[in-house]
Amino acid sequence: MDDKQLKEISADVERNAVPVPTSAERTIRRQYEKLERNSICPCDENEGREKPKKYKRCCLKKIQAQEQKAYELIHESKRIAEVKRNVTASIQHSIDHPILIPTKKIVSPSNIIIP
Repeated sequence: MDDKQLKEISADVERNAVPVPTSAERTIRRQYEKLERNSICPCDENEGREKPKKYKRCCLKKIQAQEQKAYELIHESKRIAEVKRNVTASIQHSIDHPILIPTKKIVSPSNIIIP
């Protein structure tokens, strides 16, 4: 490549370059305020209460229970998939390498019959 081609390529790269965002442009803001454990729960159960429940005593436990169930289901499905793979591999191994049982009795040199 000569200098003219290199200048053309570098000019193309500069024209098509994506600008790097500044730190303010990279900041992602939440759409809603983050709930902390000790904040008042925003659910409908607190609307008629004289003393509203905290988030940790109300909906956090429900959410944690749902997350735990989901984790158990995912873990159980992974365990079942692993067991299926192991069973399939052992069946395939049994098919590929069958145990051959002799149909005739084997006679040893000492004239003892081995069943």
